Amino acid sequence: MCDFLGKGVDFMVTCPSCGHNNTEGSKFCENCGAALQGQTAAGNTQQAAQAQYAATSQQDTSGKANEYLETTKNVSKQYFSYFLDVLKRPDGNGMKYGTDNFVNAIITFVLFSLIIPLTLYVHANRQSYFEVPFGEVVVKPVIVFAVFLFIFATIIFGVLKLDQSSVSYKSVLVRYGSLLVPFTAIMFVGALLTFLGLELWGSVLVLSGFSFALVIVPLILIPGFKQDRQRGIDNVYLVIIVYVITSIVLGIMFSMIMDSLEYSSFF
Repeated sequence: MCDFLGKGVDFMVTCPSCGHNNTEGSKFCENCGAALQGQTAAGNTQQAAQAQYAATSQQDTSGKANEYLETTKNVSKQYFSYFLDVLKRPDGNGMKYGTDNFVNAIITFVLFSLIIPLTLYVHANRQSYFEVPFGEVVVKPVIVFAVFLFIFATIIFGVLKLDQSSVSYKSVLVRYGSLLVPFTAIMFVGALLTFLGLELWGSVLVLSGFSFALVIVPLILIPGFKQDRQRGIDNVYLVIIVYVITSIVLGIMFSMIMDSLEYSSFF
């Protein structure tokens, strides 16, 4: 609409007597000579209305953009505060966050899923003489890792339900997201070292953070939901069930990633 008005398009004024289209601003019809003052005023009114509509539309678009930007800033500040608080005492402070922190858990899942593929992408670019496709090395693995995290949470939720726990799936996700915070921080430091050229130490930290998350989280998450209940399946067996199912899913996941990356073409 702005482009349409900015080009200065002439509005035609139709003669009420003979129907001839006259150029804007004409006081009399070019064909029959009838007065066109009323029609010209109508044309000016239409032009003014269109200009006002364009200005209003632009203001609404700008207002929405500012609103989205402000929302993003608030979410970022809130998550950073949440991340630091949980990082101080993951098992302690993490327990106080309820299902209203579901968004923070999702953000942690995304960060956790992004670090390994992004680190691998940097490493592959340095080792390969060919251009490494970002979509194949980063985007697809990120999706696979994110799906795996939800599957992992689902496995824990299923095991707790097997133990007749009244826990909700959303609360498992939130608690799981809190426990992932320290391991995400470890992996982030490893990724930073990789970007700085210290690939060996960076890779060790990234893989350690991922491995520790798989091993330690069930040991804390399952007893935390069971609390002091003595009935039901013993915690040791519940954790073993989680490890067995997770190993199977993890094997499938890495097989998919290896097929997607096609390592033979990169190294």
